[in-house]
Amino acid sequence: MIKTNSFGKTLLSIVMRYCLIIFTLIGVLTACTPITNVQGQLSSYEKIQLIKLGKTNKNDVIDLLGTPSMTSVYGDQVWYYLTQTTETKAFFKPVVKERKIFAVIFDSKNKVINTATYTEKDSVPISMVTRVTPTSGNELTILQQLFANLGRFSGSESDLENQ
Repeated sequence: MIKTNSFGKTLLSIVMRYCLIIFTLIGVLTACTPITNVQGQLSSYEKIQLIKLGKTNKNDVIDLLGTPSMTSVYGDQVWYYLTQTTETKAFFKPVVKERKIFAVIFDSKNKVINTATYTEKDSVPISMVTRVTPTSGNELTILQQLFANLGRFSGSESDLENQ
């Protein structure tokens, strides 16, 4: 039989408490490890350097960079390759760490005439318009909407069958 005194019990309980606190802190800290999410794929610098102005055509660009993430609104003379890296910690909103847009501009003969790279620094914030477009007509309550069609139909079922 092992004898323990009150000091041994106290020391054991202190060690257990510290171990519990340390493991709890480790669990909390690892749960807050940021999650990195990469959206899109921007090709390497070497592949982008292979694009020659006036010589490279659309098919060559597809072979080098793949299909574009999006094209210009008016026609397909500008191709955009997008990539974005975000980081999310715990339950907070994702934070954009890096955003790049590589644009390839073509002429009417489908040859590259210019390229451009845009980053987060080039972005322009857009403010939302809070105005509401007025609409004409009546604002009906739920009961008015439910009972609006009662009495609108004239005639009997035999009139509908004869048509």
